[in-house]
Formats: sequence, C-alpha cells, structure tokens
Amino acid sequence: MLVQDKTIGVIYAEHHEPGRCFASRDEESVAFLCAQAAAPLWNFELEARLRAADEHRQSLMDVQSKFVPNELLRILDIDDLRRVRSGYRSSVR
Repeated sequence: MLVQDKTIGVIYAEHHEPGRCFASRDEESVAFLCAQAAAPLWNFELEARLRAADEHRQSLMDVQSKFVPNELLRILDIDDLRRVRSGYRSSVR
C-alpha cells in the first residue's frame, strides 16, 4: 500500500487455483482494497505528526516564557513572539 510514494503496508494475495493468474478485474479489486486500507493508516500517521508538532510548539512556548513573560505579550497584544521583528511597535497605548 502506497501513500504519497511511501510504502505503509503490504497485502499478500494468492489465487485459489494453483497456476492461474489474477485477471485485471482482480487486480483492480486488490488496488481498491489497498486504497481503502491505506486511508486510516495514513490518518493515524498524520495524527502522530500533529501530536509531535503540538508537543514541539508547547516546548517552544515554555522556553519563550522563561525569557518573555506571557503577561507582557498579552499586554502588548502579541499572540506569537515569532512575528515580532526589529522596530516592532504595539498599537496598545
């Protein structure tokens, strides 16, 4: 089973009659089955990636808060410290 050029699983199939080959109809059925089986596996992988990204984001926020208090960011109406550049001026007065 391929998703975005990445092998995420394998399905093994045998013909019930030795020596016979699968017809194109059989191959289409197996390809459809693979596509249906791959979707939840791919979703599971994406969920794991999102979880890892969220953990990374949270660790960055934890480190950021050691240097710039969250209360100061709220006062300055800054929701993401990465957006602040040299010369940044807050609209808060």
